[in-house]
Amino acid sequence: MRKTLGVFAILLVLWLGYIVWPFASLFSVVRAAQARDAVALAQRVDFPKLRRSMAVQILQAYVGLSGVKLEGASVAIGLTAAFADPFIEKLLTPAALTELVRSGWPKDALGDEVPPDAQGLASAGLGNVWQLYLNSDYGIGTVRVSLPIHQPRDKQFRVELSLSEWTWKLSGLDLPAALKERLAREFARQQGKS
Repeated sequence: MRKTLGVFAILLVLWLGYIVWPFASLFSVVRAAQARDAVALAQRVDFPKLRRSMAVQILQAYVGLSGVKLEGASVAIGLTAAFADPFIEKLLTPAALTELVRSGWPKDALGDEVPPDAQGLASAGLGNVWQLYLNSDYGIGTVRVSLPIHQPRDKQFRVELSLSEWTWKLSGLDLPAALKERLAREFARQQGKS
């Protein structure tokens, strides 16, 4: 009986550790952004996955704004991502990503001032571990959390963390609707189609 309870206690501790571990990484990403520490933030980001995530979102918004009809949309978006690469690279420099996470708006990449209703991923917007857990989706090696917790869905970022080399890293960032649209407009302007 004691062995069974011991095994159960060990499994419970491991499960709780798995639940809390990604949130500790999320807090370190947010702390690095708030401190404007681009180097520390870059260590917690899987740039190839994040680049793909951002490119697909911006190109989908661009397609929606431009009214272009795409056959085999995923293939076309994948191919178009190659053309968006300089724009995406500008958004994903460590300094620009720090600004995006900190303020909720990539001011340097867009050249705009931060709108008054934009909200980044501040520690206060994360809530506590229980709120994060209730606002998250777990997969095998992946956790998705909608933040800031107290904002409506259309103003939230959907943060994806993936386990990579025994570290949870920022691997996806679904953008709020207004920001996606603004980035798509900027992408169109840079492509000479505004």
